[in-house]
Amino acid sequence: PVRGTYRGYEILSSPPPSSGGTHVVQILNVLEHFDVGALEVNSPAYIHLFSEVFKMCYADRLQYMGDPDFVSVPLQGLLSKTYAKELAGRVDPAKPHAPRCGDPQHAESMSTTHFSIADKDGNLVACTRTINHFFGSCVMPEGTGFLLNDEMEDFSIDPASPNAPAGGKVPLSCMSPTFILKDGKPVAVVGSPGGIRIISSVVQ
Repeated sequence: PVRGTYRGYEILSSPPPSSGGTHVVQILNVLEHFDVGALEVNSPAYIHLFSEVFKMCYADRLQYMGDPDFVSVPLQGLLSKTYAKELAGRVDPAKPHAPRCGDPQHAESMSTTHFSIADKDGNLVACTRTINHFFGSCVMPEGTGFLLNDEMEDFSIDPASPNAPAGGKVPLSCMSPTFILKDGKPVAVVGSPGGIRIISSVVQ
């Protein structure tokens, strides 16, 4: 797993080729530079701060993340507290930096689910499963009773992207099943459905 810390808590999450865990840790690293606890949840200041941090970290995701068997992912840099401090310095509390257009077709569908389980012995399970869209690839192998997913659409169509398709290559995912520890002991187990919004949901 990728590892990080947030205000004394240890964060363990999913490694590449999922981009989720990396950016959960990266976002939390940046947020450590702000008094998040003093902000009213969903107040304008709260939404502004989270939006600005999400924009920077998702831009890094687009630029650098891909299957590490095929591309060099700067994992150490993305998880670095020093780099997070640099990003935090770019946040202007008075105004947003230039937004980019989104794609409303990637809104959450009912095809991804997540469950988290913890037992009295401290065992944790965080499991995110998806077929990607409502009927996945619309292919059911004979005699199996389940649909194959259509995660191929998670590759970038830009041939210069680190997430461009290639034989044997795994596409990026946003899945972010995450454990949170304090002094080596479990505190929480989290995850979420939500497509591209999984990372930001898990951070919040």
